[in-house]
Amino acid sequence: MVYNHCMNKGKVKTRISQEEERALAFASRFSRLSNSLRSEEGLRVASQKGQTHWINPKSKHGIKESNFYSFDQIDYSELQTFLNQIYEKEERLRALGYDMHGVKSFNRNVWLDLSRESNAIEGILDDFSYSLLDFRNKLRGSIITNGVADEGKDPWDLFRSAREQLLAFKQKNDCLIIEGNKKKHQLSFATISHFAAFKYAYNCSKYFRNREITAEDFFSILLNVTALLSDSEIVKMRQEPIYVFGAPWTPVGFEQVHERMKGLSKWVTDEKQSGRLHPIEVAALFHAEFVRIHPFMDGNGRTGRIMSNFILMLCDMPTMSIKAGATEQYFDEVNHAVMTHEADGLIKMFYNAVYDSAKKIDECLDFIEKTEKPTKQTSAKTKE
Repeated sequence: MVYNHCMNKGKVKTRISQEEERALAFASRFSRLSNSLRSEEGLRVASQKGQTHWINPKSKHGIKESNFYSFDQIDYSELQTFLNQIYEKEERLRALGYDMHGVKSFNRNVWLDLSRESNAIEGILDDFSYSLLDFRNKLRGSIITNGVADEGKDPWDLFRSAREQLLAFKQKNDCLIIEGNKKKHQLSFATISHFAAFKYAYNCSKYFRNREITAEDFFSILLNVTALLSDSEIVKMRQEPIYVFGAPWTPVGFEQVHERMKGLSKWVTDEKQSGRLHPIEVAALFHAEFVRIHPFMDGNGRTGRIMSNFILMLCDMPTMSIKAGATEQYFDEVNHAVMTHEADGLIKMFYNAVYDSAKKIDECLDFIEKTEKPTKQTSAKTKE
């Protein structure tokens, strides 16, 4: 190989190896990275990590190189084995006649995981029974209910139903009082809205488990989640520059937001783009890129976490939550992924959170088996 280099108006021919040539080409490619990612750092990230994935590579803004994430593969076999054991235990208890109503949905969505995430009610669950089903049952019917008529509703109808119920609740109450074993607890309307948005996402995940979801579907659900969180009918994407307090990086320009969100939604739902990844990896990479885009003026973190869980729930995975004590680590991992394009730490954090949820599901099932009595014999094939 021959490399031509101009120096002092003369041409010097220097022979270099193919490996060096590739390194130079790679360094040149990464020299255009945004967020102050230096070319040598980009070269190191993409050359040392096991996998590199691009999101929205055909952007008209010429920002392909800023939309990649690199990470090393995680062995998910231990988690999958554990999940298989949990699914088998659920079916066994159901076949023996234990009342399993709500256990699966409860442990896959907000009633367990989001409650631990919300700083507003951190510690409240300690005042309820070990299984936490007591907490769920006392909330049931107080916020968002799903009757027989709701079965099979599409995401828009589900949103209208959730929105109407949330407005009806707001007209009568500015908070929710829930009685624990020792005292009463007050949940603010903001926390209630968070529950409603998560429950909406869960219902949408059930709708699409046996249907093909498009990029337009995903983006519509995301907008509806944000609307429920913000107590609005319609939420507009930001149309001005924004800075994230405490973050050592700047979100993308507002003129790129719509295109970047379309590309991200396409990446999530396109089997050829994200289909080769584990659901935890898809959820984590989506979250990092969503935060990088920062499409709304407020609520981006909450929307991003709910939609990451939507991705997990689509695959019948346990949900993940960020506990109050892990908030600083969470921000560090998100900032690191956005700044350096290395997603190992964020993926590992999501993995650990999902595994923790799986352990809580297992503990809940053991509690039911030890403390409750079977009601009647049912078929092992009966679904909740």
